[in-house]
Amino acid sequence: MLKFIGQQPEALCSLSLRVQSQLIDRGDISSVQLVEAHLKRCSRLNPTLNAFITILWTDAIQSARVADQEIRAGHYRGPLHGIPIAHKDIIDTAFVTTTYGSSLYRNNVPSRNATVVTKLEDAGAILLGKCNLDEFAGSAIGDNPWYGRILNPWGGGRSPSGSSGGSAVAVAANLCSGATGSDTGGSIRNPAACTGIVGLKPTQGLVSVAGTFPLCPTLDVIGPFARTSADLAILLEAMAGFDPGDAVSADREVPSFPAMLEEGISEFRVALCPDLHFATLDQGVENALTKTANIIRHMGVMVESIEFPNPMELATACDVVFRAEAYSTHRDLLASHPDGYSEAMARRVLDGAKISHDDYANAIDMRRKLRQTCKLVMKDLDALVLPISPTAGPPAHDGSCFVNGKQETYGPVGRTMRMWVNLLGLPALALPMGLIDGMPIGFQLVGKPFSEAALLRLGHAYEVAIGDRDRPPF
Repeated sequence: MLKFIGQQPEALCSLSLRVQSQLIDRGDISSVQLVEAHLKRCSRLNPTLNAFITILWTDAIQSARVADQEIRAGHYRGPLHGIPIAHKDIIDTAFVTTTYGSSLYRNNVPSRNATVVTKLEDAGAILLGKCNLDEFAGSAIGDNPWYGRILNPWGGGRSPSGSSGGSAVAVAANLCSGATGSDTGGSIRNPAACTGIVGLKPTQGLVSVAGTFPLCPTLDVIGPFARTSADLAILLEAMAGFDPGDAVSADREVPSFPAMLEEGISEFRVALCPDLHFATLDQGVENALTKTANIIRHMGVMVESIEFPNPMELATACDVVFRAEAYSTHRDLLASHPDGYSEAMARRVLDGAKISHDDYANAIDMRRKLRQTCKLVMKDLDALVLPISPTAGPPAHDGSCFVNGKQETYGPVGRTMRMWVNLLGLPALALPMGLIDGMPIGFQLVGKPFSEAALLRLGHAYEVAIGDRDRPPF
């Protein structure tokens, strides 16, 4: 393999993060070699895919040289040392332009890192660049009015969805080894599904959001993208941990997620719950979900079906909380800089003005009760097995989609099947479950609070069961 890689350096980019890390640790490759291979691939593919807003062509190489020096001197920091990663451009990076996907912040250069950036730097990761996103992370189309349209590497002129579309595309197209994203209503899980990779929406409080531009503060989380669950485990271990600068950060010990991957799943119980679909599924998604449940069953996991009482209360609370908090976050900035917002984003923000204080207070009280309901429903389960979207990703040019032949607007359709997870603060792992008309689709494993280790174990076992996955047809 190494001889082949020597002849075709970009072949390094297709290896999993874990394998890349092992090669660096053994001295078979250097961080400089790995970073240069990814930058070469970026120079070739990013002009078309538009996954990155900013690429650190020079700084990334210099950081890789430093990493190689540290490793040779015996100061190996762990499996992320020398590995090139990218951050969604909603996350502050010191002395590196951070736009938030907005025209207003085109020249914004933070003086401090977000906490998650510092944690990954401390683990030795190399910052390759900042990834494109929907404006202010406020929609799910992957078409930024200021920084351009993101294209799905699977082709067909399709969108990767959003809002973390650039991060997902960067990983799926092997432009970086892993990436961060934010998830307010599925913005990690949906792009992961649409690009055929894996993504994790952690339990709220596990990963600090300090230094991230907010959208809906009680829904927002930061999580990783990668090509395997094992890679996610490596990233999450570095990203997680208590942060006194984050008001919702959980002060609890972070387990060794990579070490727990092989602990087995023979006692696991999971459930399907059609009540939490909140939308008619395309028949292709329905069939794939049934097939996936059978695969999990054949892995030795008990699979059952359950009911969720009063699911429409979840849908109502999601809608109210999202609209009210997005309006509260952006109201003053929009009022003072109306020309800095696209018409579509301004319309989404102002829609929240219709929510009264009483409506919001009632929704928050409803969320408290729904968390107790969900706790009872999932008491004897390790995870729920649910769709992420009713259909595959939309065409990049108009944001519409088709569900069983009926045209729908992609942004709203299926939003609640993802956002309720944020509303209740639960973790969810996005995994691939095949193709529809040549485009990827995925499903999510939704767990109890702080059950990320169990979800990653199950995800890893699922990946072993399905074998090699389809990859974008470059």
